[in-house]
Amino acid sequence: ALAPVPEPSPATPELATDRLYAAYRDIGLDYGPAYRAMRRVWRDGDRAVARIEVPEAARDGDAYLLHPVVLDACFQTLIAFADDGVLRVPVGVERLDVYAPLPPEVTCRTRRRTTEGTADVLLDLDVLSPTGEVLAVVEGLRFRAVPRSVPDAAATPVARTYAVAWQPAAAAPGASAVPAVTEGDWLVCGADRDALAAWRAQLAARGVPATAVHIAPGPDGAPDPAGAARVAFEDVHRTRGAVGGLILLTDTDTDTDTDTDSGTHGAAPGSESVVATAYRLARDTTAVLGAFLRTFAALRPDVVVCTTGAAAPDGGPASPGRSVLTGLTRAVVAEYPELTCVQVDLDPGAPAPAPAEILDRASALAGSGHLAVRGGRWYEARLRDAEAARPAFPQEEGAPGPLPVRPGATYLITGGLGGVGLAVAGRLADKGADTLLLVGRTVPERTPAQVAALRERGVRVEMLAADVADETALDRVLAHAEATLPPLHGIVHAAGTTDDAVVEEAGWDGLRRAMDPKVKGAWLLHRRTRRLDLGFFVLCSALGALTGLTGQPGYLMANTFLDALALHRRREGLPALSVGWGAWSGAGMAADRGLLRDFAALGVHGMAADEALDALDRVSAGGTGHVAVGAVDWARFGSATGRARPDTLLADLVPAGTGPAAEGTGEGAAEDLVRLAVERPDEASEAVLGRLLDVVAAVLGLSDAEREAMRPTFGHRHLNELGFDSLTTIRLRNRLRADFFADVPADFLFGGGSARQISELVCRQLSAMSVLAADDEQHDDAETEVLTL
Repeated sequence: ALAPVPEPSPATPELATDRLYAAYRDIGLDYGPAYRAMRRVWRDGDRAVARIEVPEAARDGDAYLLHPVVLDACFQTLIAFADDGVLRVPVGVERLDVYAPLPPEVTCRTRRRTTEGTADVLLDLDVLSPTGEVLAVVEGLRFRAVPRSVPDAAATPVARTYAVAWQPAAAAPGASAVPAVTEGDWLVCGADRDALAAWRAQLAARGVPATAVHIAPGPDGAPDPAGAARVAFEDVHRTRGAVGGLILLTDTDTDTDTDTDSGTHGAAPGSESVVATAYRLARDTTAVLGAFLRTFAALRPDVVVCTTGAAAPDGGPASPGRSVLTGLTRAVVAEYPELTCVQVDLDPGAPAPAPAEILDRASALAGSGHLAVRGGRWYEARLRDAEAARPAFPQEEGAPGPLPVRPGATYLITGGLGGVGLAVAGRLADKGADTLLLVGRTVPERTPAQVAALRERGVRVEMLAADVADETALDRVLAHAEATLPPLHGIVHAAGTTDDAVVEEAGWDGLRRAMDPKVKGAWLLHRRTRRLDLGFFVLCSALGALTGLTGQPGYLMANTFLDALALHRRREGLPALSVGWGAWSGAGMAADRGLLRDFAALGVHGMAADEALDALDRVSAGGTGHVAVGAVDWARFGSATGRARPDTLLADLVPAGTGPAAEGTGEGAAEDLVRLAVERPDEASEAVLGRLLDVVAAVLGLSDAEREAMRPTFGHRHLNELGFDSLTTIRLRNRLRADFFADVPADFLFGGGSARQISELVCRQLSAMSVLAADDEQHDDAETEVLTL
């Protein structure tokens, strides 16, 4: 038998693959996780050796003779010789011999040839199996530099599809983990006194100090979470000072969440409808979290939100009503990049794990994220490139997509008179739909040009005004369709709205405005049409429900409800697909509100309607019930969002080496600035001002040239003159928290503070940190006040 291929000698320098892929990214080739197959690379002069291993999601068994990901990874070894900032592409090959199919793991031996009279790079490759058999030989693979005048097609990412996968969670670190990572009591908060007492006792037995915070109901049993939570947390802050974190226990009575046939509110005795559950949890939990964060966020506590049955990690049932707390967790993660916020979803069919085990698991997570336990097994959520799991080249042409259309049927689009709804209508007509029913809150006096064009093509298009969150109004729409139109065969629910508010300030009226069209509207459509023979039931969700979005907790909760509803329907054997759309360039909320530049600054680029819908067409009808579609520069996203701790949901997409730590900010750099602020305050102010300029440029999406042009006068510029709005102000505040451990009030940023004034305020807070650190052993926690300067 052949021996395994040996590794190069210890004297051969090994190159870090993260840096190699970062070099590719810098020249415009941003390889996604499924195409990052170089695991180890060594180079010695004109020779290199690479260990190639295809990620699990991109393995296709015997589908290929030359697996495209394996072959491309072999070609990627070019970067070991040509890391000079020049984009080169393969333009020819002298000879290619293939002796056997390429497995997912190979060794590639590369030799660079000497070339004269040309700037081309010429490589010879030997591809070997793990046991040393020669599988393929490539001779004279020629790479040529792309002229600077040629537009870089890779500069703007293309629309791709993504899906959530649940993988086995890492083992818990052990009994000593929880006390080691926090200072101060853990606050265990909820409405069930018995559960609070049990948690407190078990944590105390483990040596973890805990304080139970009971959120009492208001008059007549109606919850008063905002008032009760505020008073409770202020009392804890006054008497305890520091806290290590919050454990928020949402109710575990899954029997209250009933899929009834009686609309949005009717339910069996002793239970409540799915919509009522969603609204109660959204209202109460947002109020509690908002009160906690207002009081304690400056102390950087950890947050653990315990839910029950909100997720479906093993393909089992999930509660759409409880899924709103997943969206609320994403809102906290987005708005507080300096905190660790973990959702732990407990098994509705089994006793809950011990409290210490839950905290151990949350501590074992590398940052913020989502955990679930089912049948004693722990899972961790990851967002992955869904297209990487399919063959790079389609094996079957003409396979059915998610929108099977037939003539002689009616297709209903709610939100159908908005930009996205009209684009979907056009795509359905292209597929053969001849009757479309477009529903919006209002019908324009003048017929939209898109509708007129469809009618000219012979498509019957009816427009109706109705609020789909109103049962009576929706019933009228469906009755009209049944009486006057061909049978209903497909539904696209694209209705939605937003309501700007951060978690700390969100009130129930605003949350409900954002939730009604998606939550009530989708649930009513589900209940009213579940017995119809539908070919598809598409829910328009948002990519932001996965990536996080600042200032939109109600919108995020509404969209995670849609995602869970799609899974719920599929378990019932009903068609469903929830599509988390990213920004559209010519339609949709981001375009309508003038936010495309803000999103581009985050790395989320606008998609043309055809590009977005083409990506949807690539989704298999038999695949997952929830996908996201977006054109995202994940490296840019990681840098712009400025997380001090990783967001593990996005760990497979955001490249390593992005964020505050990679940019010379973060915890270590902040400690250096603390010392500088005490010893040389003027120098510290200049250092902070320079970093503030970099952060402002990143948040606003300025080019390097625009940033440098601003530098000479930046100290005197007022930030409200630079194009900041309420949402970009939140992102700037988050970056300052993550980079400098400084809490600059949003009204000071948005209200006209100059860059110099802001940098001086940050320096005063840095100096205060030094004072607190020096006095830490001399003062009891209860005597320490949190400084807000």
